[in-house]
Amino acid sequence: MTRKATLLFILIFVTLFHAALSQVTGYSFTASPGTYTSITGGTLITLNGNGTDPVQDEGYANNIPLGFTFNYLGANYNSISASTNGFASFGTLVSAFFSNHLSSGVAARPLLAPLWEDLSLSADTGMKYLTTGAAGSRIFTLQWSNVLYDFGAGAAALSFQLRLHETINSIEFIYNQLPGAVQDFSGGASIGITGPASGSGSFLSLDNSSATPVASTTIATNTIVTRPATGQIYTFNPPVCVAPGNLNATAITGTGATISWTNGNATNFEYAVTTSAVPPASGAATSFTTAFAGGLIPGTRYYLHVRKDCSGVMSGWASHSFTTSCDAA
Repeated sequence: MTRKATLLFILIFVTLFHAALSQVTGYSFTASPGTYTSITGGTLITLNGNGTDPVQDEGYANNIPLGFTFNYLGANYNSISASTNGFASFGTLVSAFFSNHLSSGVAARPLLAPLWEDLSLSADTGMKYLTTGAAGSRIFTLQWSNVLYDFGAGAAALSFQLRLHETINSIEFIYNQLPGAVQDFSGGASIGITGPASGSGSFLSLDNSSATPVASTTIATNTIVTRPATGQIYTFNPPVCVAPGNLNATAITGTGATISWTNGNATNFEYAVTTSAVPPASGAATSFTTAFAGGLIPGTRYYLHVRKDCSGVMSGWASHSFTTSCDAA
């Protein structure tokens, strides 16, 4: 195998490996009619700008508090980032990222995209958020108001919201049409959700904005130029049993490491530490989210594999690699 072929194989393997771990393909999608209710009160979001662009056109904000812990793809989050270009991120944004494609781009993945396109707000006060409800069933709402579709349009074409539900960890997009026309000069929008990686299998992308769109894990549509209907709701629900997240190895020595993971309020797991990237058939049962892996070989790459036991139904495996220290000469 040539050097170029070897590097290509490694790149493909890493891409597929991380895509498999994202588990975004395990989310179910439904479309339903509903009612759009604009936020009353709420907190205005102070936007950062992209260079000389006004913030209502290319604005973004980080560390927007959710008011509760939201679990997405096995990882817990207490805040979110948002762009005026119609998407939110569980990473840290350094720009508004007007170029939309759910299968690639934007290092701050994973993403939630109610309408990712080169949009513009009618005013720099056009984004706000609000958390409502009682503990255990709270709802975080992020709202884009009076949005131009796209930045060159003459009047606002719609408002829309992202809603995150505590405990059940479901995601909703909901829309409200406004009098302005769609005047898209950028090729169209993307609607969907992504995992932390890129490539096929790392996203759920709607093929259109109708009442009955199809969510694809292999085709990332970025050409939507029709507004969803007023009250249209797109819902993404997590799989019944989600793999653990935030896998880590610390205090690494030549012969051992402290391993850990998180996954909401789960209490039963299986884990294994192997030299193979392929998860095992089974692992050691535990009710803890940390353990010590001993008896390892110095200077060796290991893989931590963890899955959750949901009352006898096992999640997929999540994996994380680390390398033990070399022996001192």
